[in-house]
Amino acid sequence: MTVGPILNCIVCEGVRQEILNKYTILGFFGIAPNVKISIRDFKLPVTICFFFCGTTAGGRLRVSVTLSDRSGRLIPNKIPQPPETMFDPSKPVTFFALFFEGIFPGPGEFKISLMIDDREHYSTFFSLDPNLLPN
Repeated sequence: MTVGPILNCIVCEGVRQEILNKYTILGFFGIAPNVKISIRDFKLPVTICFFFCGTTAGGRLRVSVTLSDRSGRLIPNKIPQPPETMFDPSKPVTFFALFFEGIFPGPGEFKISLMIDDREHYSTFFSLDPNLLPN
């Protein structure tokens, strides 16, 4: 069970797998850590997809995503994380598309952690700002 380096994390609203190992990225926010998302109401749940792009991975792995604030406090994820998944080590690239839905405590910078078998394998940051546009 091995996972090579993660090269980047695309932050978006969703990802859809297509035929021939292609993906459609929906609602692109940016590539972390250069992502700032405007939130209208911090009392409501926010759904975000993190599309991790990496090198090879092989074996049966338990993959999940966690988010935390600057103090290290975890933001609870309402979306169940996938069970163990089998990865083919002969492929030169691996993608992990993981969804998060939760209520954030307010604006600021948040840490995204890609967890492999309950250990942090990769982390980066993104920011949430209040949406100051009129309704």
